[in-house]
Amino acid sequence: KTFYFDNTEKSGYRKGDVVIKNKMIYKITSSKTVAFGGVTTNSVTTLSIPKTVKLGKKTYQVTAIASRACANRTKLKKVTIGANVTKIGSYAFSGCKSLKTVTIKSTKLKASSVGSKAFTKIQAKATIKVPKGKKTAYKKFLLKKGITKKMKIK
Repeated sequence: KTFYFDNTEKSGYRKGDVVIKNKMIYKITSSKTVAFGGVTTNSVTTLSIPKTVKLGKKTYQVTAIASRACANRTKLKKVTIGANVTKIGSYAFSGCKSLKTVTIKSTKLKASSVGSKAFTKIQAKATIKVPKGKKTAYKKFLLKKGITKKMKIK
């Protein structure tokens, strides 16, 4: 069931419901969390996946990015991944040829929680910004998820 959000909508969403707010798609994953599922338009150039999102009268933590959420969004140049994200699905940003800046604010990612090829085929000289103290750990598994040695991890 897909809802287009407006201020008259009640907050009675259930697990599995899909809600669209500000051209961003969210799937309710529990009573307190949602997964970012993508965008409704191909023209998005900058994307900020928030720490939390208010849907209806309730605020949810954004804890995941769905598989193929932004796959092949060729105009996408910059992505910020919110601090509550613990999982990034397979091929989430695959094929985003213009994507040259990825900022990861989450300190909760692990090799097992980032899907295969999540960052394949993004711009060859992209810059990946990671939280302080996480560079070594993140670099180790991001290189297996589509990030190449030509890309800068800061």
